[in-house]
Amino acid sequence: MSIFLSVITPTYNRRHTLHRVWESLNRQRQDNFEWIVIDDGSTDGTEGLLNDWKANARFHVHYSQIGRMGRNAAVNVGRTKISGQFVTLMDSDDAFLDNAFEKIAQNVQEHLSDSSPAHGIAFPYHDEKGNRVCAEFPAEVLQCSHLEARFAHRIRGELLTVYRRNAYDNVQHIELPLPDHLPPSLAHIRLNHTFVYIDTALSCKFRHDGEDRITSDRRRVKKNSVNLKSPRVRYIKSVESLNYCIDYFFSNPGLFWKNAMDLIALGLYFGIPISDQFRDMASWKVRMLCALAFPAGIAKFPILFFRHGRTDRKWNPRLAINF
Repeated sequence: MSIFLSVITPTYNRRHTLHRVWESLNRQRQDNFEWIVIDDGSTDGTEGLLNDWKANARFHVHYSQIGRMGRNAAVNVGRTKISGQFVTLMDSDDAFLDNAFEKIAQNVQEHLSDSSPAHGIAFPYHDEKGNRVCAEFPAEVLQCSHLEARFAHRIRGELLTVYRRNAYDNVQHIELPLPDHLPPSLAHIRLNHTFVYIDTALSCKFRHDGEDRITSDRRRVKKNSVNLKSPRVRYIKSVESLNYCIDYFFSNPGLFWKNAMDLIALGLYFGIPISDQFRDMASWKVRMLCALAFPAGIAKFPILFFRHGRTDRKWNPRLAINF
């Protein structure tokens, strides 16, 4: 039997919440899918639990364990193991709604024909109380690029995205030394794939269960496992956002101005020569904006030093970016 959908789940010490994904998969009417679980070095008995489930599953279950390398590394490993025609991700503490796969198949048939330019379909999440997690879509069905959705239509927040396999083969998440973590959405900025946005929730994101989320800001980095706001993360986000999104400057000038200031200040923080910073900028638009923001970036540099000290300067973030 051919595999229609591959579901990738990266996990780390989520034995107590993985049952949400497992149970939601068992409630699907179809069985022409596979579940690929990439364990990022769990120490809570996740391996034994997955082996028990695998022995009794009516669908394909693939389990692999890697050393502690972070979520993005786990997803990159999962990408190499897919065999389905389409691919989606489900976090280890969330779940699909009943009949989600049936509705995915219906929408694929309707919107992802061989002649369609779309690379996949995106659906909103609801939380366990039925509240919407992402911003409202401007229409029930909308086809546009990732950046157009983000900046022109202001579709932000987490989405359940179903990719064509050949499109997902090109999705490579940047891996950083832990505890730093880049949001998965950053991988789509360079590719700027076209998606069909369907305003129907097919999955649940648990936000009111009292659990610590896998991602955190710097104030909670000691309690959680990764950090979304370290200097390294902010530098890479600034470079990527400016180089690939600058054409949408007028949709959110404040955001681009902040990114330009951060790029200058963080570049100085990491000891990156100004000439190298400007060489990394992909267009004259980015160079002009950063030149205007240069004095503000210089002024921001001491604040970074006061806040972070020298600790985060040991590893140059440019090493993670393939310019």
